[in-house]
Amino acid sequence: MKDGSRGSKRSGDPRSVVARVPHPGTGCQKPTPLAWAAFWHPSGMPAHAVAGPGVSLRFDPRLPSGNPPGCTPSAGNLIRLECGVFRHSWPHLRLRIPLADKRAFTLLEMLTVIAIIGILAAIIGPSLGNFKPNVTAAATQQLLTDIGRARQLAVSQHTTVYMVFLPPGFMQDPAYPRNAMVRGTNYWAKGLALLDKQMTGYNFVSLRNVGDQPGQRTFRYWSLWKSLPDGAFIPSQKFAAPNQTFNVYTNTSGAVGKVGLYATVSAFNTTTNLPFPTEQTPPLGAGTAQRWTTLPYVAFNYLGQLVQLVNGSESLRPFNEIIPLAKGSVLYPHDPATKTNNPALLPSAREVPSGNSTTNSFNLICIDRLTGRAYVKRQEVK
Repeated sequence: MKDGSRGSKRSGDPRSVVARVPHPGTGCQKPTPLAWAAFWHPSGMPAHAVAGPGVSLRFDPRLPSGNPPGCTPSAGNLIRLECGVFRHSWPHLRLRIPLADKRAFTLLEMLTVIAIIGILAAIIGPSLGNFKPNVTAAATQQLLTDIGRARQLAVSQHTTVYMVFLPPGFMQDPAYPRNAMVRGTNYWAKGLALLDKQMTGYNFVSLRNVGDQPGQRTFRYWSLWKSLPDGAFIPSQKFAAPNQTFNVYTNTSGAVGKVGLYATVSAFNTTTNLPFPTEQTPPLGAGTAQRWTTLPYVAFNYLGQLVQLVNGSESLRPFNEIIPLAKGSVLYPHDPATKTNNPALLPSAREVPSGNSTTNSFNLICIDRLTGRAYVKRQEVK
């Protein structure tokens, strides 16, 4: 306490301190208050009380009784506190200030809580694995949604829309712009930015827009380049040369490990009639011999049907499109000199578990050739 006060612990109340606070001066001083106090009779009955922050004043019964001179409760006078110091000339008052409760956890209580947390973690932990994101499901839903968008764009724009995919090694194509700058644009740099989307990236391209003159082409990319979620990709067999096929197998009843043919999948159709990687990319060659980078595609006509290019003209696709999805990772070769992906090397794809796109847990996106609607086929365990 300040001003030479003496403090002692009051018996029966370990959380409070009782201090005698004599102050000089005469009369009932009223400094600027920080808290209100209260008068008490020696018997302990309050004569006047005003709400305060846990602070009270008591007369000392062992000292002469009576009120401070000039400060009687009946007159409505109140004693004020400033900075925790009672300022008054009458010395026979005690200031009582409760202290904060300093109780803490015991060692036994703390160990008990730790043991309970450990038991709960052991019970809940194994079930948390069920909340891990399903990469295949996310990739499937994304591709279904975007195939539906490509079809809807074809119908709404009354034109053919190509959903083009980024094949491995696209910058090695002879038609890809080799010069650093072409008409003021660095297409080589644009290609480098897409190297990490090989086997996972795709976009939507149309040859014409609503209102174009007959025979006039206005190329348009309808979005930024998209990519499948990490951990999912389109297997390399789908990017093989057109008309090549590969098989997808499923388990059948009978001997353990016996498999049967589920579907035969054709590689993507490809085209060299679309500018890449932007609408302004100049073609290689001129006239009827001009061409762009070879791109795999799925195309929809204005009726929403699957079509393909045959000798420069569109025709209805003769069979449904099947796009398998693989779980795993694609590794892109890195050039230590430029600290970027190396366009001269092909990416390396690794399925985990091995062959999951075509055997033990296949996930197929199927597109009906007549309606253009996409659906999913998964392996059925028997």
